[in-house]
Amino acid sequence: MPRPRRLAAVAILLPLCCVATRPAPGQEGMPGSMARSLTFAATFDRGLVADLAGGDPALYSSPSSKREDPVAGIAGPGVELLAEGGRSGGALRFSRENSRAHYFRVPGNLPFEAPGGDGWSGSISYFLSLDPETDLPPMSFADPIQVTDSAWNDAAIWNDFTRENPRIFRLGMLPDLEVWNPEMKDFETMPAAEKPVVAVEEPPFASGKWTHVVITFDRVNSGRPDGEARLFLDGQPAGTVSNRDLRYSWDPENAVIFLGLGYAGLMDDLMIFDRALSREEVGRLTDLARDGKPLLAR
Repeated sequence: MPRPRRLAAVAILLPLCCVATRPAPGQEGMPGSMARSLTFAATFDRGLVADLAGGDPALYSSPSSKREDPVAGIAGPGVELLAEGGRSGGALRFSRENSRAHYFRVPGNLPFEAPGGDGWSGSISYFLSLDPETDLPPMSFADPIQVTDSAWNDAAIWNDFTRENPRIFRLGMLPDLEVWNPEMKDFETMPAAEKPVVAVEEPPFASGKWTHVVITFDRVNSGRPDGEARLFLDGQPAGTVSNRDLRYSWDPENAVIFLGLGYAGLMDDLMIFDRALSREEVGRLTDLARDGKPLLAR
């Protein structure tokens, strides 16, 4: 991910599009218990608007991650909606020419409870297809997904590829900056054990192959050092951030789900759940996706 970077917390007051309704449990390819937990799904099979959304279903584009002058949809070169070629049906394709920020809004789409309550949980599931060593821009961090209201290192959830080959794939579960890094140490030089980060040195990404990525998080904003986040790749556990005070003091109206920051490759089937999926459920979702069938009813 580009460093340093600070995202301005700017409220975006835009009219909502028609919100997609939750499909009846059992209509999807996934078990009903998982379907009932879905809060958001963008399959990109029928366009850029989310198939299912508890909040605003529109994808927005802005000249930068500061989110100034946003417009609905794709703007500028470097991002394309493919009608075919996705894991199932359509997909988003990002290329090196993209210099804009594309995002969905958090309110209603991703679960959140402010500090002071019992805490909240959730899961983010999506698919990538790329060869990290040849497709990604050289010597640049790439974040296929980043969720924050302010900055990559301040109350953020992200996956990224490091900037040097061979690329390392990481999960960052970084709560409020003053909580996880009160001494303001340099991120790149601080000991790995101090970072709320999972690093996978030999991730399974490859050109022409869809890799399933799942982030689960539990006990966020519990007020206790018991928060946990897990990374799964192709249904298998890849690492855990645990025993952390995961305090996220978001202004929900400013929180967004960035897609493809510095990323080049394909992305498909972004789904968000209102609880932490179990290891067995993550594996089931991976297995369901192997045959190329849609995970939601068309």
